[in-house]
Amino acid sequence: AGDHFYEDSSSSGGSISLSTGIGNHSTGGSFSLTTGSGKSSGGDVSITSGNGWSGSSGRGGNFDVVTGSGAGGNSGAMSFTSGSSDEASSGGFSFVSGSASVSSGGFSVSSGTAASSGGFSFSSGVASAGDSGSFSLSTGSATDGDAGSISLSTGTATSGSSGSFSLSIGRTDTSTGGGVSVTAGSTDGSNVDGGSISFVSGASTTRDGGSFTVVAGEGAVEGGSISITTGIGGSSDSGDLSLRTGSTTGGVGGDITIAVSDSGSFDGRSGSVTIEAGSHEHNGASASGGNVAFTTGSSDYGVGGSISVASGEGLLSGGSISLTAGNNSAANGGHLHMETGESTGGNGGDISLTVGTGSTGTGGKIKLTAGYTSDTNGGNFSVTSGLGFWANGGALKLEGGYGSDNGGNMVLTSGAGAEDSGNINIASGIPTTGAGGSISILVADSGDDDSKAAGDVTIRAGKHAQSGAAAIGGSVSIAAGQSVQSEGGALSLASGSGQTMSGDVSLASGVATGGPSGDLSISTGAATGGKGGDIDMSVGDGNTGSGGSITIVAGKTTGAGGDGGSITMTAGESTTTDGGDVSISAGAGSVTGGSMTFTSGAGGSSDSGSISLSTGSTDGGVSGSISLSVATSGDSSGSSGSISLSAGDHFYEDSSSSGGSISLSTGIGNHSTGGSFSLT
Repeated sequence: AGDHFYEDSSSSGGSISLSTGIGNHSTGGSFSLTTGSGKSSGGDVSITSGNGWSGSSGRGGNFDVVTGSGAGGNSGAMSFTSGSSDEASSGGFSFVSGSASVSSGGFSVSSGTAASSGGFSFSSGVASAGDSGSFSLSTGSATDGDAGSISLSTGTATSGSSGSFSLSIGRTDTSTGGGVSVTAGSTDGSNVDGGSISFVSGASTTRDGGSFTVVAGEGAVEGGSISITTGIGGSSDSGDLSLRTGSTTGGVGGDITIAVSDSGSFDGRSGSVTIEAGSHEHNGASASGGNVAFTTGSSDYGVGGSISVASGEGLLSGGSISLTAGNNSAANGGHLHMETGESTGGNGGDISLTVGTGSTGTGGKIKLTAGYTSDTNGGNFSVTSGLGFWANGGALKLEGGYGSDNGGNMVLTSGAGAEDSGNINIASGIPTTGAGGSISILVADSGDDDSKAAGDVTIRAGKHAQSGAAAIGGSVSIAAGQSVQSEGGALSLASGSGQTMSGDVSLASGVATGGPSGDLSISTGAATGGKGGDIDMSVGDGNTGSGGSITIVAGKTTGAGGDGGSITMTAGESTTTDGGDVSISAGAGSVTGGSMTFTSGAGGSSDSGSISLSTGSTDGGVSGSISLSVATSGDSSGSSGSISLSAGDHFYEDSSSSGGSISLSTGIGNHSTGGSFSLT
């Protein structure tokens, strides 16, 4: 065609137009452009639009390939196909936009607009004996700006579903399945972050949002694994891993479930769930291992969320639960702290520790053991009931279990020691305004079995098995409470009542094998503002047989030169009025009253003991009298009682010995008349 060299914007070079003939009643004419075949290579076809000249605003010519429209049928198809090859590779296919100093040309491939738009497919060729072709989609590199983005998106739909997006790897029969790798961009720039990866399912303004599912592949041996790992940090922290459900304005927040599927193996185990915080392997004051925190949701108007930890059921044994604080080789081991929540308008939460019920064997145990140490003191064990700020403090109850045979025992034992064993102290709390709490040690009443005795209460001090001056057995001390304003507490020791006989009460000091046995002292306390307390020893009344006796026997000795023990009864002294009386009376009887006998002790190789009956001396009055009298007889047919004074007999042949004498003498009157003697 002709050229045009003049400056006229409305003029152009000559055009070339190739057109085939129209077919009014049949097919229009075809157009075929074919180069010749060759022994070395076939002829090329090159179609190039014209260039725009430099220095002007002219642009290069466009290149349009358009198929014909169809009025009553389909529009013409377009096909670009490289030639086949019998012995080498087929020809490539390339679409490249032109280079430019400002911005290179874009590349756009799209199907046409229609009632149902056409599909779009990119695929590499099928390979019959080797690898199929690869498919690469990448943007160009940039030296002084941002690299181009890649956006893959389906179209928007106004009355149907929006298009799906599927990324899948082809199946293989003999080798490893192909992988899918999505990697965000790295950067070497200063103070800038690496690229992010974001997967977001679709939103819905009327129904449920789209789900997000990640599933590893099935396997004939093992299924595929899923690993989620945050990025490694260089001079700072590694990345966080956050798993969270979305918030809601009118419903319940979504659940998070971490579950291992059931096992299908007969001899293996089910999969485990492990949550482990990070370790810290460097030295430093703040070098702490990572924490693991489980916190349920709070509620402003209802009940806070619960935490439930349960081991699995088992045919042989249920699974165990172990809570263990961390070990430490250079300092303290970790603490284990269990605490229920506080409440400002109700009760604090309960703590319940219960062993499950069993149908065979012994019931499960609860064992709480304080810490052992090889350095100083072992750990303490403290159980404290709750404080009641406005009412009663909480009770503390230790109770053995019920048994169809015997109930469970309860044992309180202090720890053994290489020196002293530990003490046991049972004490009620100190009040600020009221009475101190009582301590009761009670044995429960016996049941229906009449062949067994009721339970005993035994309080025994410790035995000392070694020799030495300080090797003394432990003491038992029982003291009632003091009072600084009123009466002290009473001490009552009573045996149990019984239908056939009441129980005995025995007070005895211990046996001694190498020295004196212990003393037994019964005394009332001294008084500064009143009289001393009484001592009352009495035998209870009976309605059959003889009345109970009171026997006071001093101790016997078999030692050479030692006297038997004495019995001394002394009434109380008074510094202002009369001294106390001593009154000894035999018991009254409906037939004969009881006798009274005073007998001194028999002597072996020397004299028997004397009996002395005398009144006390006086400094400013008359000395006391001694009166021996027999009561008046109440029987008209009998005699009154006699008084008999008899001295001792002597039956042995000894001229210097004689029978015993009776001497009666009245008192001397130094300044008046002597005492009289009258026999009537």
